[in-house]
Amino acid sequence: MLLALAVACGGVPDTPDTASGKATEVPRSVLEAVETIVAAAGSGDQERVAALAHSGFEFDFSRPDLSLLEHLMAGSQSGLLGRLELILGFSPGRRLSPYGNGTIQELWIYPGLALDAPEDWSGAMVSEALERGLFSRAELEEYRNEGAYLGYSAGLTPEGDWVFFTPGRVSLTPR
Repeated sequence: MLLALAVACGGVPDTPDTASGKATEVPRSVLEAVETIVAAAGSGDQERVAALAHSGFEFDFSRPDLSLLEHLMAGSQSGLLGRLELILGFSPGRRLSPYGNGTIQELWIYPGLALDAPEDWSGAMVSEALERGLFSRAELEEYRNEGAYLGYSAGLTPEGDWVFFTPGRVSLTPR
């Protein structure tokens, strides 16, 4: 549905690339993958969602021994499917992520605001995030104090491989 809406409105959406000041086109494969993940999350089927995760997928970097399905099924993680749906409804941001071996991986991060320090967020961006329930005013103040968005984020490769869905800070690496 997201992709269909994007095409109906004149093409693939752009996302700001603040490092260059230019807009960068979101790859169609990313939009298609997001549409599939959102549909699976909306169905409430945890196994269907977990099956979409790419091999090597990360949910919680502090607990790599647990799979996404185990996290989704854990009682303490209730509401994760709704959170996933919510963050994938925001515009993504493009990040270049360095690997330990020196190679660079391009990632599309949802929500895109996770890539910028809170002092760089526009008033409209903050208003939208508050209205849609991405974070509360108290969380916003915490993020401002910490200098980073600390909520959930998801990352996809340009090929549409879903590689992470994690809580916490996304490193502010070059775009």
